[in-house]
Amino acid sequence: KIASEIGMEFVPTEEGVAAVTLDKKDDAVQDIAENFQRAVDTEKYNDYSNKKGNYPLQRILKIYGTDFFFRSNLRKYEFKYLKQIVDDNQINRKKDLEMLRDMIKKIKDNISRDVKLEENRGDILDLEKSVVHAIYFSA
Repeated sequence: KIASEIGMEFVPTEEGVAAVTLDKKDDAVQDIAENFQRAVDTEKYNDYSNKKGNYPLQRILKIYGTDFFFRSNLRKYEFKYLKQIVDDNQINRKKDLEMLRDMIKKIKDNISRDVKLEENRGDILDLEKSVVHAIYFSA
């Protein structure tokens, strides 16, 4: 039922089940799909990527916020970069670290669905260890 609401149908095949896109889509679902954009698909990301190398990290965080910063770097598989920032204590607020920990948990839940995440499993686990360690020692 949910699949049909987003314009998909699952059809039995000899190998298992195949997903088939239906021609008719629910208008509400279509509106949601058009309005939803990943952090890296926005104009804000283009501006961020241009400024990333020219501004210090703390200024980038003030301009874009930690949520956008984390989402952008996680979407680009920049796990080592985030680990380095956490290890260098450049991000040390408990609230920010907990937000990153929760984002990592979501990534780990989806690791079987994304080949590139699977390839970076070790980096993801290293980042998670650093974040948990930093949370433990944060104020």
